Amino acid sequence: MNYKDFTPFKASENVFIEAHFEHANRDCIIIFSRAGYRCGYVSLKEKEAVMKDYTFGKRTHTGVDYDSYNVDCHGGLTFGEEMNKSYNPKQKYYVGFDCAHCYDGVDKFQVIEYGLKSDCISDMFINGAPMSLDECVSECEQIAEQLNNKED
Repeated sequence: MNYKDFTPFKASENVFIEAHFEHANRDCIIIFSRAGYRCGYVSLKEKEAVMKDYTFGKRTHTGVDYDSYNVDCHGGLTFGEEMNKSYNPKQKYYVGFDCAHCYDGVDKFQVIEYGLKSDCISDMFINGAPMSLDECVSECEQIAEQLNNKED
């Protein structure tokens, strides 16, 4: 499915699913958050999921060790988890990136247009340009291809 054939939907008061498509036999999802930026996610095959324990104070959490994947993408991989069910994932585990780095911008108008709760937009990103949906699609496609190349 071409991502432009996808009908975007509001997954919660915090997240709008802008694109859901397949590329290189991998499920790709792009969300737009109430903070005004996008995140892109690409599925992992079950056998690819390298798990790691993360400790935050007294709490330990097991997640995907996204640092173990040598993937080049916008800002580097920043996500490795079981995907939120409200995003309608086709696989269990995903790696992903966000567009909330110091050189990125936020799209306040898109937050309003999507009807998202907008109380957490940061002025920290005021000088950058927000990553477009097309740019995020391209990043997901590149991640999918890089993950497949590691299988060879």
